[in-house]
Amino acid sequence: MTDLVFKGQNDQVLTNSLLVAEKFGKRHADVIRSIDNILNTEDESLNAKMRLAFVSTTYEDATGKSNPAYIMNQKGFSILVMGWNGIKALKFKNEFYDAFEWRRKKEQRLFLNRRPSSLMNPRSGTVSSVGRRSII
Repeated sequence: MTDLVFKGQNDQVLTNSLLVAEKFGKRHADVIRSIDNILNTEDESLNAKMRLAFVSTTYEDATGKSNPAYIMNQKGFSILVMGWNGIKALKFKNEFYDAFEWRRKKEQRLFLNRRPSSLMNPRSGTVSSVGRRSII
């Protein structure tokens, strides 16, 4: 399950277009095309919001050729696969969701274990304040 998602910078929980294509049994080029369509609508405001969920990158294939890929957060993944149907798609959506949740909870536990003791209220054992963290 943990192979489906990974930790990015600033402890973001992410996946990528290659993993999604492989797990859903889709051609990577088709996944890229779907993401490009999400990022290039007629609504520029919506496009700006979607660019927060997907980051363009490249990977090198077995021949050494550079190819496009995308890294995405949970929102990007959810929007991408929302329209994919069938029992196989439902099964993999569930697996990805569980993997995102597992990783998020793991990172949350690590974060809480790292916090300085000065933030702790000695009487109640609770944290007096916790900062916000961005997704992407």
